[in-house]
Amino acid sequence: MVQTEEFFMIRELFQKGWLITAISDETGIDPKTIRKYIKSDEIPKRKSRHASSESKLDPYKEYLKTRKKEGTTNFSVLFDEIEGLGYEGKMSIFRDFVRPYRTSPKIQATLRYEFLLVNRLKWIEERLANMK
Repeated sequence: MVQTEEFFMIRELFQKGWLITAISDETGIDPKTIRKYIKSDEIPKRKSRHASSESKLDPYKEYLKTRKKEGTTNFSVLFDEIEGLGYEGKMSIFRDFVRPYRTSPKIQATLRYEFLLVNRLKWIEERLANMK
């Protein structure tokens, strides 16, 4: 995509009498692009890469939002539910949609050493009792 400054420079060089091939050699821009910008009256707009098409998940988004508000936190359950309702999309589309709604995981409980020590002592006592 040609920048705004380059667009005006191309048009100015052409008005000064430069040939399209000379402008191409000077700027490094393809001659077809230069020809297109010379014929154009306004600065070209970028085309979007993705067409704004409807997602397979669109009919189920409101349902998913209401289920989340109801307190459903297991998203694999929600995926199974919308599949039951007729969703034919993939898990990745679903995952991309629900990612902002996920809560951060809570801090996992740590296993205390005292608990491990008590269990180990009980195991040793049982082994000694069985050896007698």
